[in-house]
Amino acid sequence: EWCGPFSVARQMIEKREGARREREDKEEENKESHPLDDVMKEVENERKRKAHPSLLWRGKVSAEQRERNMYTKRQKRIEAQKIKIARIPTLFKLCVDFVVTNFEHVEALGNVDSSIRRTVCNELVAKKKLDGAAFEVLTEAGMESLEVIDCAEVTQEQLVKSLDLLLPAGLRYLLLHHSGRCFGSQAVNRICKLSLKSQLFAISIAGAYLLQ
Repeated sequence: EWCGPFSVARQMIEKREGARREREDKEEENKESHPLDDVMKEVENERKRKAHPSLLWRGKVSAEQRERNMYTKRQKRIEAQKIKIARIPTLFKLCVDFVVTNFEHVEALGNVDSSIRRTVCNELVAKKKLDGAAFEVLTEAGMESLEVIDCAEVTQEQLVKSLDLLLPAGLRYLLLHHSGRCFGSQAVNRICKLSLKSQLFAISIAGAYLLQ
């Protein structure tokens, strides 16, 4: 019987796993223990090893044999490919790095996906280039979501100015981290004032912040 989307399937699997763990925990709690249990277990294992000597067998492979082994060669090829892939950046990474490096010359990102805008923002934060001017470039009318992982260099006046632009233009998701400087009473009042004109659906404010 089809259980629905993958998310529903994962939930069902997690529920079954949780029930199994709970059942095993109860069995462990109800199981009577004895101080000699560990000793008896070791005696039983020793008896099995004597009855089946093959359990003790360990193959010895020389360095020359290991070099000729097909599995070893395959593992080396996979590791070499991983190193090569990690060493060569993707075209997307090259483009993002170029934009971030020259961000002071960027006037607008235009109609790009929110994930691309978020990646550019994260790289700006990583390179300590996300200041107030860069924040204003990131915020453009028509954006569906604004997610900034570090707003330490953004003032409350700049955030309010961006909200005036974004909320009437269809902003739905506002996610700000380390927003103690920019998210204050002025920002809250502006969101409330524009609530009837906006389509804002979700707000996530993280980091230290103070409302008066």
